[in-house]
Amino acid sequence: MRTYKILLIIISVVFTFSLSSCVPNASNDEQKVYLSGEMLAKNIIEYYFIAADEITNSNNYQLELAGILSDTKPFIDEKTIIEDAGARIELFSEYIAVLEEMQKPAGIDKNPKQKIFSLLQTLESQNICSEDTIKLLRDYISANQFDINIAVFEATSIMYNVWQNDVLNWKDILNYSYETYAKMVDNIPSEVFDEEKLIKFVYEPYKGKQTLVNVYKLNMKQEAFEKKSEFLNETIFLMNIFLDLKTLYFQYSNQSTDKDYVELTNTNIYNTLVSFEKKNNQNNLVK
Repeated sequence: MRTYKILLIIISVVFTFSLSSCVPNASNDEQKVYLSGEMLAKNIIEYYFIAADEITNSNNYQLELAGILSDTKPFIDEKTIIEDAGARIELFSEYIAVLEEMQKPAGIDKNPKQKIFSLLQTLESQNICSEDTIKLLRDYISANQFDINIAVFEATSIMYNVWQNDVLNWKDILNYSYETYAKMVDNIPSEVFDEEKLIKFVYEPYKGKQTLVNVYKLNMKQEAFEKKSEFLNETIFLMNIFLDLKTLYFQYSNQSTDKDYVELTNTNIYNTLVSFEKKNNQNNLVK
């Protein structure tokens, strides 16, 4: 687990460095708009790594341990296993390639159209988006005349839906797992616990083995609840930022764009993501 946290810190530092190195090149509004999208997508990729560990590994370890202590059949349910994290990381990497292409300054050859085709092909292979939606966007950018900013907005809408569906799925999984875990903890018999060792973990001024056992069980459930809530709050926060980004891209793809709105919204998204990354980097270092 410690190795995993160190990996996350390294990933975060690399992302922060690479993003800061991109800022001087973002010499116009368009580059800045798509830089924010790249920042968001890289944060999302990091949370697919976290989800794979948090849900499939740590969460199931808790369930299995509670099953052993409560003398219940060790509990591992297919509902609690994340199997598609690697595929999603590949998909969001394709999306980042689109946004990086959009950030290339004038005078440098760029081909975001081909990057979007590649993204659509990956979407198609993962079977997570309707064929009609993919076909409509593919047909649009295959036409002789099309607006690339509109195409990126449509691609962003698809990617937002992917992230939203996964986050809501994780929410269902973790809520289901927590309820199961809490019931198992309640059913752990008192004789499983060593009273002398309990005293070292229950710091409140209580006495009597049964009281200590009940308080310790409550703490076990509270710790699991807080861990679940922290993960879900962060992924839902990114989902809300993604919705703001989608709205921003819609405005930017519109010829009657309110430039003041675009600049203000983009600045807010960028600054929010920078603060989010700094907070997570500090938390990872503390852990």
